[in-house]
Amino acid sequence: MSEPTITGATAVIINAGQVLLHKRRDFRVWAVPGGRIEPDEAPGDAAIREVKEETGYDIAIDRLVGEYRRPQIPNGSGVVFLGRVVGGAAIQHGPETRAVKWFPVSALPFSLPRTHRLYILDAQAQTDQVVKRTIYLSKLEVFLIRSLRRLRNIVKAYFK
Repeated sequence: MSEPTITGATAVIINAGQVLLHKRRDFRVWAVPGGRIEPDEAPGDAAIREVKEETGYDIAIDRLVGEYRRPQIPNGSGVVFLGRVVGGAAIQHGPETRAVKWFPVSALPFSLPRTHRLYILDAQAQTDQVVKRTIYLSKLEVFLIRSLRRLRNIVKAYFK
């Protein structure tokens, strides 16, 4: 069985016990910044670009946290990096963002997806060992993700 193609890149940014999150415009949930890797783009570069687009911050990558698979979701494989802010400023509104906020790691918002909580937990580990994790989603989680993606695509097509 071949390894899945890595299609996404995410960056966990932690500073003084707080993690950087953005509130997604499409699904209205808090999320760790990340997204699709563009053709011919390195995963680390994709994570840096996504953080800039979604939060306004410039970051540097410190290390690869892990490789994650969600086999029930098409294109559900990605990598997560730990990074730090090196410049820029928070945006409060953008094409993909409704808000940007730092949250205490001990008080994450209710709407933060379970997978993103795992990314943060793994990023906090004091290890250079790269995590390789397969995340099995519940039927409800799969239904919600697929439904929200379909709705997002319909809205994009309608308002294009």
